[in-house]
Amino acid sequence: MHTASVHSSLLSLLAQHTPHTRFDYDASWIAVSIVGFVLLGGLFFTAVFGEWRARRRAAALRQAIEGKIGPLAPGECVLRGVIETDEPDGRAVAIELLQTGQNYQTKNGMSHTWSETARRVDARAFYLRLEDGRAVRVEPDQRVFVVDTLDGTRRVEFNQRVRTAEVRKGDHVYVIGALVEGYDPRAQIDGGYRGAKGKSLIVRAPKGRAMLLSTEAPTERHVRREGFHGNWALVTALAFVLINGIAFGSFHVLAWTGTTVEASVVGRTSEYHRTKNGGYHSYHLQARYENVSGHMVTVNDEISRAAYTDELTEPGRRVSFTVSRSSARIAQIGNKPGVSAVAAFVSGLLSMILAGIYLATVRATRPWYDRKKVVEHGAGSFV
Repeated sequence: MHTASVHSSLLSLLAQHTPHTRFDYDASWIAVSIVGFVLLGGLFFTAVFGEWRARRRAAALRQAIEGKIGPLAPGECVLRGVIETDEPDGRAVAIELLQTGQNYQTKNGMSHTWSETARRVDARAFYLRLEDGRAVRVEPDQRVFVVDTLDGTRRVEFNQRVRTAEVRKGDHVYVIGALVEGYDPRAQIDGGYRGAKGKSLIVRAPKGRAMLLSTEAPTERHVRREGFHGNWALVTALAFVLINGIAFGSFHVLAWTGTTVEASVVGRTSEYHRTKNGGYHSYHLQARYENVSGHMVTVNDEISRAAYTDELTEPGRRVSFTVSRSSARIAQIGNKPGVSAVAAFVSGLLSMILAGIYLATVRATRPWYDRKKVVEHGAGSFV
């Protein structure tokens, strides 16, 4: 009865005086679940989903392109060719972004931003000269979605400028829209669709959607995003393995393969660690037990100062250790394992930083035509 009471008191002591930087078993599972599985796992599956979505969109467009470039017929179409227009300035479609500039001071000096305040679409009818020589009239509206480089800049006031993306005469483009019967000035002269003068198949926006006008293969922008998210999936998978393997590795091993053994204390040690702000002591307990093969095995773990000075951890006393069945080197004092609070905090912080970088990079690398508002940053003053 007295032995059972002492043993119970020892377990209570060890539960209270394991290092204050170590969570108990239940709190450890909460930390591991939130950081190791929910946060990092969620980040990994977000990147995988982004890759899958981009691949799916690229595949759908690729299939549409392969199936709809051919004989002209009413319905949705994908055409490619060279722009022809009689406009004096050679413009077919132009997207103009009005931006306002602002300077601001950083610790590294002056920087500035140009923020979009308005967007204007200048869409004009043009002809698309196909590879087989046919010319098809294209009538984009104000909803036209243009995939092109935002490479034009024109200053209009001290702190205002206009950024432009233009599709012009002679540009090779893809047009995704719908072929419908409509008025074509050229057909008035040459004879029209099915022999009706002035009538021809022209390209307009599909019902309920915008026309797409792209100076590159429409699949390319999705292929780029697929690669972007794919690379991030690899990064987050590596972070998942490293954090669960290093920060939480011992806990995982002991939680799944640990067994409780009774060991005899053989010694206690104290070690002083110097830091730039002084230093601190760490305390360890060594114990030995006989394994199932009859061999004596030594185990070691950190304990608190209170446990280090208590008589129940003096040499010769019996203590409980959780030891991995796969390796006796992985052991913790007590009958259940725990994780380091410092490791959990650092891992959580690093995971949140990684998530922040990923989300910020997703936004920063999104091309201008996929943004509702374009904001451009630069070093120095904008003047």
